[in-house]
Amino acid sequence: MKMCKQNCCMRKLIFILVLFLIGSVSAKAQKMTDLFKDIDNDTILLEFDFPELSDLVKAAQEHHAYHKMQNAQMRNFQSQIDAKKREWLDHFYIDADTRYGLYNYIFVAGNQNVPGITPVDNQFSYYVAFSVRIPLSVFTKTKHEIRALEHTIEQHRAYQQQLNDELERLVIEEYYLMYTFREQMVSFQEVMQTVRTMYLKALRDLERGYISMEALIDIGESKAKAETDFFKAKYEFFMHAEKLMALTGYKFKPQIR
Repeated sequence: MKMCKQNCCMRKLIFILVLFLIGSVSAKAQKMTDLFKDIDNDTILLEFDFPELSDLVKAAQEHHAYHKMQNAQMRNFQSQIDAKKREWLDHFYIDADTRYGLYNYIFVAGNQNVPGITPVDNQFSYYVAFSVRIPLSVFTKTKHEIRALEHTIEQHRAYQQQLNDELERLVIEEYYLMYTFREQMVSFQEVMQTVRTMYLKALRDLERGYISMEALIDIGESKAKAETDFFKAKYEFFMHAEKLMALTGYKFKPQIR
């Protein structure tokens, strides 16, 4: 029963982490300044200077706010453990006292029938005591508290590893989607340019009576489809590139052709 509850809590945590990541990407993408000012024209990216995939994964793990929060919590728990290990010093006591003043001394001279001599003198005296009072329960209590904190740190490390795995999966997915749509964009642009050339030639051929209106319409439909495919691939490329920048914190400026 206990194991089922733990698995249920773990699934809920992973679900919350995924929602947190998606929400973070969406929020950052909305606030991010659009570096692609030419998205509505026919240009494509000739050169695309972007870090290696391994660098992007590492940057995402260091950049994400939840990752930083987990690190801060683990440092806090480690500080609590260090404080618990020093608590035994609270049960050691040192008492000290110093005095300076007149003290009476009685010296007996002769036999008991002879009155004694009572001198008075100034004297400095001090008192130092060291004591230890440690309840037996302290040893077991402190040990259990430290062990509980260490288990909490291990749990947060496991959560952090799950977050790292999820971030890595998202970065890899966005990385390859971005490059896939870039290749499609380049390919579709070549088709679009070819069909546009054919359409211009078809307009001249129609004026000269070489082709029919139906043939021109067919070429026009091919031109429209090629343009749609190109811009769709371009929009997808830009979208995944911006998501990747939101995940990693990287900024880059592509060179446009």
